[in-house]
Amino acid sequence: MIVGLTANDIRLIHDIMLETYGGIPGIKDPGMLDYIAEKPFYGPFGLKGEAFPGLFLKAAIYMESIATLHCFNDAHKRTSIGCAEMFLNFNGYELDMHEGELFDLAIEIATKEKDIHQIAEWIEQHAVQIKDDK
Repeated sequence: MIVGLTANDIRLIHDIMLETYGGIPGIKDPGMLDYIAEKPFYGPFGLKGEAFPGLFLKAAIYMESIATLHCFNDAHKRTSIGCAEMFLNFNGYELDMHEGELFDLAIEIATKEKDIHQIAEWIEQHAVQIKDDK
């Protein structure tokens, strides 16, 4: 079962990004934040379902939605990256890349140079399963 992010998880990640890198605090649209938290798990016409099947497509939905729907006052791209990383971690994966690659991806997402399937493909190519050291 895939574990999703809650609106509170996204809010916390946003706060961490602001604390770490600076920026303007605040949420412009709390309803949009709730929508973004649930969007990866929606089906057609907003019903629960599988319009976005698979872990990597769901991670891409989080990244694209947070980066482009602007529910915060600032730090959309940073928050989108942090949320995708946390979502992947919740589900046993981490991203293996250098920071410059992630910055470039965030810009391409925000400027809509990559569609959701290209984002998912990029994530899948850079995701590695977290090893259990037990």
